[in-house]
Amino acid sequence: MITINPETYKLNGNGTTTAPNWICIDIETADAPQGIIEKRVSDFENNFTGKGNTKDKAKIEAQRQEGIERIRNKASLLDSSPIICIVAKTPQHAIVFNGMDANTYDIPGWLCVPAEDEKNMLSGFRGWLEMVATPETVFVGHNIRGFDLPKIRHAFIRNSLNLPECLTPGVGISAETADTMHLFKAFSMENRDNLFVSLDTVAKTLGIPTSKMGISGADVPVLHKAGKFKEILTYCALDCAVTARAFELMTGQVHGLL
Repeated sequence: MITINPETYKLNGNGTTTAPNWICIDIETADAPQGIIEKRVSDFENNFTGKGNTKDKAKIEAQRQEGIERIRNKASLLDSSPIICIVAKTPQHAIVFNGMDANTYDIPGWLCVPAEDEKNMLSGFRGWLEMVATPETVFVGHNIRGFDLPKIRHAFIRNSLNLPECLTPGVGISAETADTMHLFKAFSMENRDNLFVSLDTVAKTLGIPTSKMGISGADVPVLHKAGKFKEILTYCALDCAVTARAFELMTGQVHGLL
């Protein structure tokens, strides 16, 4: 099990830790286990009879293949897909929890905490939260309510780990959340009716510089299979930094503005 050195977070002169008023998080996921993917494909094939009133066999077969391809392409979004990294940024901290291997990668401006697997990574993340989160801490993310938090909670249960109290819905000090995807709609007439707004759109509209890595979340499972772990961690950290900046701008927490 990995451990976090509390001394890293004693940021004040009197040796105490400054509790952040918000924590911005982002995660990346790999494909679900192959057996689960194949079970999904099998269930789909057994129940698929074509869309609408289509009788043309060629069209039905094309639709069937499209459905199978969709399942395989979305395999990293299943409940059973493993979380391979968790990135967290606060006004005081910038930390990357690497659940892919035991290496500490050099990501400028970020502390990289290695773990050999998802379970150890989650344990380390929980330990860190127990040190820095308070009942007043707000959890920030882009689609955090629809993706990151449900995935994290499910991963804790799947790995037979207790949830951090601050992430347990409706219990104890369960934290408030701020979702930049929803918050942004109050800042863009063009996007106010969009159900899903990409982080790139938010950044472009608010004038936030973004990375030039040319990577999207859809590329992560392929990069993971290729062992491109540093690229994944860097991409996730950069996205988290952009999300944090967007949150600060939209909530009036940027210093130096007139």
